[in-house]
Amino acid sequence: MTYCSQDQSTRRSELAQSLQGRGHHLGLGGLLKMLALSDSFNKYMSFTSNMMLPVAQIVPALVDGQLLGCVESGQPVQATSASLAWAFRRIWNSVRLASQGVYGVADPASECRFSDDRSMQAGGVRVKPDGVFYYPAYFGNEFHSVHALLEARVEPSLEATSPDVLGKMAGLALRAWEAQPTRLFVPFLYLHGPNVSLVLFARGGYYCTTIGRLFHTSCDPSLDDIRDVGDTLRYLWFLMTLPADRFGHFVDVSIPSTGLTFSRVYGTANPSVVMGRGDGSALELLQRISLPASLLDFQSYLFKTQYRGQPAMLKLVWTPTYRLPEVS
Repeated sequence: MTYCSQDQSTRRSELAQSLQGRGHHLGLGGLLKMLALSDSFNKYMSFTSNMMLPVAQIVPALVDGQLLGCVESGQPVQATSASLAWAFRRIWNSVRLASQGVYGVADPASECRFSDDRSMQAGGVRVKPDGVFYYPAYFGNEFHSVHALLEARVEPSLEATSPDVLGKMAGLALRAWEAQPTRLFVPFLYLHGPNVSLVLFARGGYYCTTIGRLFHTSCDPSLDDIRDVGDTLRYLWFLMTLPADRFGHFVDVSIPSTGLTFSRVYGTANPSVVMGRGDGSALELLQRISLPASLLDFQSYLFKTQYRGQPAMLKLVWTPTYRLPEVS
């Protein structure tokens, strides 16, 4: 069970209430189409059919509130948010080994790591999500390094739309918005009992997609059960190893940078943007001027910079043009 203070509970309720009526439930196929990933996903699935079966055979079982097969002694482990996240880390490490460097779209510039014991600095306070996918190239445990987050609950029937769950995830998503100006959306993996869903917080709302069953529900799973879990692991590996500029950001942020480079192809209306790599061509983002963040409005980001040798201000406001439309 996850405990929180009265103030935290009130804040979660307020955030959940603000998102009422702003959620969309999509099948995996619909989500991939929206993200322009359908062709890449189909190709990836065609050559990875058995890739995760060895891992799926040794995935723990979640039976009667206990995790079985997690420790060498064979003793059951009481299922809690913390133990589910711990078990996920062990599964993810096995998935990384089984993947043998196979990725769904392209080799990420810096493959993210997962931790179930990572406290994050946010707004002068420490925040500890149940799990964090983060980029190891960043120094320090701050939200700048976050790729995606994990929320874990023991109850299988506790949907992502539950006010406490939705409010907690929304609060963490807000931290990511505040820290990362290039965010398109903030992804969460939501473990609820043996199942896992993907929740994406976009500007003004969220998308929820069922991924599949992550833990076995029997100590003696059938071959079909093993294949189902294997498919879930393949889906997760595809999604969670997508390059940052294809899953969450409009530029690659896996390696820290200090500026943005804007360019435009002749005959096109919209400029392309890449993170500056210190080669002198980037518009340097010298100092961030903090502005209040919101889940429901477009976010503006202000930076002190230099333009043609003179002090200047950069105001960064963006809207997606072809990926993950805003929730109306």
